[in-house]
Amino acid sequence: MNKRDFTILFTPIFVLVIIGATALMGAHECNRLSQVGDGHQKYETFVQNVQSGRWQITTDRWLTIMRVHQATRAWMSEFEADGRELLLLLALMALLGIISQVYTIRYIRKRFVKP
Repeated sequence: MNKRDFTILFTPIFVLVIIGATALMGAHECNRLSQVGDGHQKYETFVQNVQSGRWQITTDRWLTIMRVHQATRAWMSEFEADGRELLLLLALMALLGIISQVYTIRYIRKRFVKP
């Protein structure tokens, strides 16, 4: 096998490795962003302050809370939609990698296995 054969044989493998690394980095970033957005501690403090009577919730405060909640839900929906698009792109890239690997195997087989 010459240098060209090795290049043709290993190119799909490198493509699939790059796709896998991209998927892992994307998953790590999604996990990091979801942890940053976790406001559970702030919620618990809010509930304790309301239940203890330290805070009196007015109509304006309720509306502000609901607006923040709706904005957060809208952001999460957009984030999830972007994540689905990324996964679709990665799946298509992986499919192209698999097709190119099949082509490579057929090319090498035809070239080195004489009937």
